Amino acid sequence: MLSNFLEYLSDNYPGEEDQMPSLSELSKALGISLSTLREQLEVARVLGFIEIKPRAGMRTLPYNFSNTVKLSTCYGIKRTPSLFKQYTSLRNHLELSYWYEAARLIDNTDISEMYALVSTAKKKLLCIPIELPACEHRRLHMLVYSKLQNPFVIGLLDTYWDLFEQFGYLQTPEIDYLEKVWLYHGKIVDAVANNDLALGYNLMREHMDLFNQRTTNSNAQSFE
Repeated sequence: MLSNFLEYLSDNYPGEEDQMPSLSELSKALGISLSTLREQLEVARVLGFIEIKPRAGMRTLPYNFSNTVKLSTCYGIKRTPSLFKQYTSLRNHLELSYWYEAARLIDNTDISEMYALVSTAKKKLLCIPIELPACEHRRLHMLVYSKLQNPFVIGLLDTYWDLFEQFGYLQTPEIDYLEKVWLYHGKIVDAVANNDLALGYNLMREHMDLFNQRTTNSNAQSFE
């Protein structure tokens, strides 16, 4: 399944930022032509496995699953926009499935940051014109799951927020909707702070249903 270069990379460079030899040395080591090597290097670069800079050479990068997912999902949603709804469903199930495992890892420092995010977001909503608390929204959700030692879960969740931004779902003019969203966020943080994870789970599910209802209504209006 892996190219010659990716096999070589995974076997010989397990470090996160290892410097790699020149193209000619790699070509000899792999027994492939320079043109074939360049093609395989480009795939590795696009997937975020390596970084290539003029004069600085080539080095490996920390493994990030979201690099691979983003490329495929962006292409798929660009071709078929309705796929975003399916990816949203995947993300919702993923967050709910890992809720208890992730929430148990949240510490007091995390809770303090969560309260600060909620406070900042609510202040933004009071601005005229309102400021969308997009960064706060993303950070709050990702913070909940940040301590999971699972790069695949983190990668899928991180990709969701990139898609959310890229395909225009941040453009939410309804202030009532935004206020409800951040009311839920505040209650979720309260539940975690009080170690009531069951309540937090139910609030998270209701919060997701709120977004699903909004996107369904938006889609219906777009066809009227």
